[in-house]
Amino acid sequence: MKKVLPAIAVFICIFFCCLSAVGQNSVDEQLYRAARDGRLDAIQSLLKQGANVNAKVSYWDKEDPVVQGSVVGTPLSAAVENGRTDAVLLLLKKGANIEATDDYNNTALIAAADAGRTEIVSLLLKKGAKIDAEGGEYKTALAAAAEEGHIDTVRLLLEKGAKVDATGYPRYGTALTRAAKKGQADVVQLLLAKGANMQPGGPGNETALTSAAGAGHTEIVQMLLDKGADIEARNSWWETALIDAAAYQHVDTVRLLLEKGANVNAKNQYGGTALIAAAKAGQAEIVGLLLEKGANIEAATKEGETPLIMAACSEIASNQPDTGKTSAVKLLLDKGANIEAAAKNGQTAATCANRMKPAAVAALLEEASRAKRQLEEADSKEPAERFSFYLAAFQKNPHSDFLRWKILQAATALPQPPAIPEEARQLFVQASSQIKRAGGPQTLVQPIGMLRKTVDIAPWWGNAYYNLSRALEMSGEYDDAIRQLNYYLELKPAEADAREARVHLTVIQTEKDTAAHKQQ
Repeated sequence: MKKVLPAIAVFICIFFCCLSAVGQNSVDEQLYRAARDGRLDAIQSLLKQGANVNAKVSYWDKEDPVVQGSVVGTPLSAAVENGRTDAVLLLLKKGANIEATDDYNNTALIAAADAGRTEIVSLLLKKGAKIDAEGGEYKTALAAAAEEGHIDTVRLLLEKGAKVDATGYPRYGTALTRAAKKGQADVVQLLLAKGANMQPGGPGNETALTSAAGAGHTEIVQMLLDKGADIEARNSWWETALIDAAAYQHVDTVRLLLEKGANVNAKNQYGGTALIAAAKAGQAEIVGLLLEKGANIEAATKEGETPLIMAACSEIASNQPDTGKTSAVKLLLDKGANIEAAAKNGQTAATCANRMKPAAVAALLEEASRAKRQLEEADSKEPAERFSFYLAAFQKNPHSDFLRWKILQAATALPQPPAIPEEARQLFVQASSQIKRAGGPQTLVQPIGMLRKTVDIAPWWGNAYYNLSRALEMSGEYDDAIRQLNYYLELKPAEADAREARVHLTVIQTEKDTAAHKQQ
């Protein structure tokens, strides 16, 4: 009996201690709710009952339709987030720790800035809150306000001395980086005016430009470039703005970056280029833009994956139509992508597991393989027969750069150049006449179109390529002008003409660089 009594006593003690803890938790939870709702009388009463003003409350909130789950925070953070200014004042007066953190490690100031509670931000600063304290993901109050687009709060924090580039870990980004990523154009403009660094921490960290480009905020990309942002700056994955924009399928952003002179063949840490990224995403329009600007169609990742392998073998995203992948594969094949290129694991576009998805891709690859075999057979034939074969194939697919080059090479092996069809001659004369009278880029649209048709009808006609190049140069389409002039050189004109053309290639490149510089 003597042994039983002490055991009973211990049990009773534990029971009442637990009951006391439950009671305390209930009071603290009620204080949290009262602070959240701004009920000042309830706050006063609960504090008198012993509620802990700095308790970090954790409970399952069944009343809040937004949260619907576990909440961890202090009464002060609850009052701040819900804009209860009077409750904030009362809690601080009653000893609330102004630097206490919630479940995201954010202080009351960060929470207020994140919610755009400018009045409370001002109040907390007056009460001594640390303006550059870091919370979750190394986010400061300024970064939190900037990310959410609360420009009045951003302006206040800057006026009160917040460090514009503060960040504990550059890869998470500064206020400018976060605002750029979220598309907060007004905030970006304000931060830039206050001297925000567009690439803090050096290479390999988040930059405002890569963040904006990856999110497709073209207006902000333009704004940053106008302010002198490095168009080739790299982020934490060693990706440029162009690679990010292509990977996330932002067509307008890609177009702008290309116009501004972005390096179309820049590689990330895995060896991937913008073209590889766009091909993998099945983004045919971006693939086309990149190829027009000279993207290397046979560029490969460190694993040996080419754009064609990526386009044919990658899984289709759930939000992407099958036609995107099919179009990307077709475009790459038309541009002469090597169907036999193999990755390090031996996989080719024609042998990978996903080549049958969709079925149209399988059909394209099968046709390309058959055409390649036929071309290889044609290469062994006499020049005239080889030329005729290539021309017939090109007439079925006039968008194929690969076949165009084959025709140019075959034409130079002929004893005499083939005759020019009358339709091509008439188009050439009309276009040349219009070019002489052209008063500006708009008046060149029609003659350029006529010359394009000319070189499709007679893809071996050097003079047509030359005139097309000059017209494109006059209209400011420098990359295409260079391409057409290279076609002209492939036809091996007289040495004096070839020398002049090679010199003019340099002239066009200079004109392109000058135009890009003026746009910056």
